[in-house]
Amino acid sequence: MPQLWLEGELQGDKYRLRVRDNGHGIDDETRKHLFEPFFTTKPGEHGLGLGLTLSASLAAAARGSLSVEHPASGGTAFVLSLPLVNAPTESAESL
Repeated sequence: MPQLWLEGELQGDKYRLRVRDNGHGIDDETRKHLFEPFFTTKPGEHGLGLGLTLSASLAAAARGSLSVEHPASGGTAFVLSLPLVNAPTESAESL
């Protein structure tokens, strides 16, 4: 039965969100190209191959990162790490 797990945790000044599944995983050749523009494993006209590239670029623009893990137990995990946003200080609010 397909399953999906979401796990989040604080790591220093960043928040780390891990999205993991129990699927068949990603083969070695595909792993090499996951974040390349226009690379897709979807057949025919069903994918542009920009989703992971765009997502990783947006994470980097926010001073974060997007990565992939391949758990020994199987499946795949994508990890989004983003810096925490500090609450405004009183001096900034009074401006």
